[in-house]
Amino acid sequence: MQFAPSARQLLATYHIPFESWTIPDAERSRIADAPIGLAAFYTPGSRLGPTEIQMLQSIQFLIALDMSYLKAEFLTAPEQVGIIIHELGHVLNPAIYDPCSCMNAALDEELYADYYTIHCGYGSEFASAMAKMRQANVHGFASSSIQQRLDELASPSSIRLNLPPEQRPR
Repeated sequence: MQFAPSARQLLATYHIPFESWTIPDAERSRIADAPIGLAAFYTPGSRLGPTEIQMLQSIQFLIALDMSYLKAEFLTAPEQVGIIIHELGHVLNPAIYDPCSCMNAALDEELYADYYTIHCGYGSEFASAMAKMRQANVHGFASSSIQQRLDELASPSSIRLNLPPEQRPR
């Protein structure tokens, strides 16, 4: 993973550098080696600087962290890490679609990213962050799918992981 200067500054400001995350060693290596770039921006829009644009040439995915969510004063550092890990989960634990399923594809994508936070040890922190954002009426957190996801994080029926075979829990 490559960090744009904006992302390095964001993680340093909130005292959550990548090295401090308490995640399984296999996932730390997997994240570090992934062709992912991490950049920070502000809602509703931002611009990418020359460093971020140059970074785009060597990555396959760009995760843009919305600083307006992460800077919420009511979030703890572990909750902020949970949010970042959830976003990484969209790339590192993509949903597997079952053509016979009637699941909502967008909800399925979110659930797989949520399950990745559980796998990395930040499931409860991520759920807490979502609940706080819902309670604070943050845009996008009032939907019924948020409650479904919170319910699933509270007692997952199963943790669906789309990981390489050697990294699947036994």
